[in-house]
Amino acid sequence: MIVRISAPAQNHANEIDRWWRANRPSASGLFADELAEARSLLATTPELGSPYVERQGVLVRRVLLLRSRNHVYYEIDRALGVVMIVAVWGAPKSEGPKL
Repeated sequence: MIVRISAPAQNHANEIDRWWRANRPSASGLFADELAEARSLLATTPELGSPYVERQGVLVRRVLLLRSRNHVYYEIDRALGVVMIVAVWGAPKSEGPKL
């Protein structure tokens, strides 16, 4: 499957990546590496993530990036062969992203 990332999710990812690079010099590339690995896994195993919520009749799943503690939220469109990442959000936050 093709893995795409929505503009809002890319903005989330960019913010998180900037934070990691500025605040974790010994692991500055950790978040970017984990996100790239998650994208690769989702391309071959889209059901990898746990069901999170249904919106407009479409199931949103999420997968945890273990070391950086961020969730990747995504939808699967089997007909188009696309996994669309709709948000990247810090797991420790008290609320999930607005989807």
